[in-house]
Amino acid sequence: MHVFLKDNSGNTAVKILHVKTQPGFWCCQAAQRPRRWTTKMMTTKKLLQSMTKDGKATLRGEFLVPYVLTPRRNCFIGLKTGKTYDSGYLVYIGKEVSTGEIITKLDIAEDAEADVRALLQSFMDKLSVLKIGNVVSVSFPESNRCILKKEAESPNYNHKKKLP
Repeated sequence: MHVFLKDNSGNTAVKILHVKTQPGFWCCQAAQRPRRWTTKMMTTKKLLQSMTKDGKATLRGEFLVPYVLTPRRNCFIGLKTGKTYDSGYLVYIGKEVSTGEIITKLDIAEDAEADVRALLQSFMDKLSVLKIGNVVSVSFPESNRCILKKEAESPNYNHKKKLP
């Protein structure tokens, strides 16, 4: 039987091996496990979607993340096309997306991956506070932390009445 526990330092996980030595007696042995297996991936079911230049919601948009390239700019970057956007609105996507999946979509170099992962984790922390439909802009007080500012409760919708 194997039991995995996280130690107090947070650096490694302890794997406890329970070995039955004699009938009714158990012996415990501890083995170290690398931290990369125990890191918790940050996930979310909400992401930002692009808007038109005049601030209207669109049916066909792309998902946005903070500008991850250095030097940082106060804008979002599209996952599909790589275009930059000043603001986006929050949508529910229906499935969990992790920071690792976003990094693979962005095609980040391995040496910059730790910094980008920290930035995306702070981004996902800030998304959890906002509500679906909020219009948001971004700023970077530090290189691996972002601040999301709510610009409006909801984007402008372009509803054209087809009936007279």
